[in-house]
Parts: sequence; structure tokens; C-alpha cells
Amino acid sequence: MTKLIKKIQRKLFLLLKKIYVQIKPFHGVKKTILIVGTQRSGTNLLMDVLERSVKTDVYHEIDKRAFDSYLMKPIADINKLKENSKAEFFVIKGLCEAQKTEILLNKLSPAKAIWVVRHYNDVINSMNISFKSTVEVFQQIKIDKLAGGWRTENISDQTYQLVKTLVHPGLTNKSASALLWYIRNIIYFEKGYDTNNNIKVLNYNGLVLDPEGTLTNINKYTELPYKPFMSSIINSNSIKKNEEPVIDEEIRNLCSNLWEQFIQLPSNILLNT
Repeated sequence: MTKLIKKIQRKLFLLLKKIYVQIKPFHGVKKTILIVGTQRSGTNLLMDVLERSVKTDVYHEIDKRAFDSYLMKPIADINKLKENSKAEFFVIKGLCEAQKTEILLNKLSPAKAIWVVRHYNDVINSMNISFKSTVEVFQQIKIDKLAGGWRTENISDQTYQLVKTLVHPGLTNKSASALLWYIRNIIYFEKGYDTNNNIKVLNYNGLVLDPEGTLTNINKYTELPYKPFMSSIINSNSIKKNEEPVIDEEIRNLCSNLWEQFIQLPSNILLNT
């Protein structure tokens, strides 16, 4: 019943929000907020939170106006959506396009990106439930880099050689999920996003454990005003709710080192929470 009530409340709010922007459309320079990262990292929660502002026009990856099978439509189509939007903030997810974050920011300027990271253990557990064929995908990637599609688009030679070394006949789906977490998040550093002031990291734990503080920092970064109503849907039940997954030790070490690299970033949004 709780889920049904939440669904009804969301639909009602979005209806009222649609009426509001029709009456009071924004006429200034519209700003883009691009949500990136890897799958199962909490981006849906962040999108839902941002959607609860009357100042946002939010496009989830299942929105057929902006996506085809989770892949973002051509940038001309996206810019048209932004142009026609009546809200001040145009919010769109780009998980399969994370490797093109800088390009998207330039095309959707003025724009800011939020790169959501979540501890690899939680992501692995979630991926293993949602994506049962990850290991088969990596077996194909080992043979042909292009078989990975968006997963390996613009992947560095160093990372691809690493994948070829780590993928073996006995690789489990959990280990493959960990490897996916790694190759998608290493992009942040390989492409120098850590030096781009328009791409900031958000720790999922920070959003869940300190919603007000995290959203206040998002406000400072993006200029999107924070209202308590936005964070009222957040609860902390999803953090470390499963046992640590059993994965290949070499892959775990890679993930652990990358996580520490994120934690040590000098400029972020409540990353250390």
C-alpha cells in the first residue's frame, strides 16, 4: 500500500508541477544538470529527489522523449527538449554516456554534471540481481572490445588490456559486475574529470545519510534551491543491506583502490560522509 500511495503522490505532484510551469514558465537562461555514473549507484534516487522541485524538468532513462532503450537520443533532440522546457533546470541522466560527459556538458551548456558513486559491494549485489548476463557480456568483450557497446566505448587501451587479463572461463557474474563498476568509474580519472569544475562527485551514502547537507551542497554547486520536500522520500535502508559479495581478489583490489581514489578527492559533494 505504501508503494501505491507514493506512486499516487508522485503523479499528483507532477500534475500540479506541470500546471505550475504553464502558469509561471521560466524565461531566463536554462541550466542543465547531467546525472552520470554507473548503473545501480543510486542515480534513480537522485533523479527522483531532483524531480520534486518545481524548478526542474526531469528526464529519466526510460523517458522515450529523450531515450531509446536507455541510450540517449542525438544531442539535437535533447537540445530541442531543453529549448522547449518551461523549467529553469533541465535534468537528464546519462549513464550509458558517462564516457562522453565533457562533450555533453559542452553541447548542453550551461551545464553541470553530478557523478554518482556508490560502494562497489552494494553495487555488485544490486547488479547481480538486475543484470544476470554481465559475465557473458565480458566474455564477449574479451574477444572483441566493440561487443561491449556503451560499456567499452572510448575505453582506454590500458583498461581494455586489464579486462582481457581478468576475464577467465570461471569468472562469476558478481566478479563481472565488479569489473563493470571498475571500468565505468575509472573513466572519471582517465578522462581527467577530476580536474573539471563542472563535474562533481556525489557519494550515494552522503545523499542517504545526510540528505539535507548533501542537497544544500548540490544547491551551492548547481544553484537549484533545496526544499525539505525534495528529500522526504529518502531512507537509509539500502546501505550495506547485504553481505559482502565473493569476487575475484584481483578485481576486488582494483575496486578498493579506485574507491579510495574517490574518497581522497579534494573537491566533491559530501563524498566523505
